Amino acid sequence: MNGSGNGQGGGASAPAPTQQLDTIQALRFIAAFAVVIVHSTFYTKERLADISLYDRGTNGVRLFFVISGFVMIASTLGLVDRPKAGVVFAVKRLIRIVPVYWVATLFKLAIMLIIPGAALHAALDTDYIVKSFFFIPALNSDLKLYPVLGVGWTLNFEIFFYLLFTVTLLLRLDPIRFIAPILLVDAAAWYFVSPEWPIPAQFWANPIVLDFLAGMVIARLWSRGRLLPSAVAWGAVGFGCL
Repeated sequence: MNGSGNGQGGGASAPAPTQQLDTIQALRFIAAFAVVIVHSTFYTKERLADISLYDRGTNGVRLFFVISGFVMIASTLGLVDRPKAGVVFAVKRLIRIVPVYWVATLFKLAIMLIIPGAALHAALDTDYIVKSFFFIPALNSDLKLYPVLGVGWTLNFEIFFYLLFTVTLLLRLDPIRFIAPILLVDAAAWYFVSPEWPIPAQFWANPIVLDFLAGMVIARLWSRGRLLPSAVAWGAVGFGCL
């Protein structure tokens, strides 16, 4: 990862916590662009014409999870020793996500009430709607694990990550040592999931959580100045894009 003022190679000094990371902003754009394309092709295929679905765009979500794990570590470097660090962290994250998500969900509900035929894959079920607002995985009208606002499924994972990180800060534990075992067990549980499990457990038992852990590990290495040589880094970027 390169930021303004970063050195090259493994001998670089640890970056400042407040440093602007241009690489992260670029990766966010790439991830968002990929997701926009897959959503565009999906809704076009579903509602307008039988076109090819750009399903590889779903990797943009996985990239977002890696970025999220990185940001969790990088943004709390100067927060760990502060009083009530966990509360400060949780409040800031919820303020950034909840209002916008709730407004978008309310808009979807309004469409379901006014023009029922225009809203697909959701039903006016009170229990389902409440769970959607509070990031609790639930089955939609198609018996799939999506909230009222379908794209909100990623936030159900994000809130899970935030909860783990909040507990880590409240207990003043090392985030990787505390969270890594949980995510590893969570990912391994995917191989044993059955319909008898509670719905939230079926949802969160998913190897995709390892992307979040990968971001955390990358951030830990970055914070200690352990950076890849430029040639290796660019080669990895090219390979990843390919």
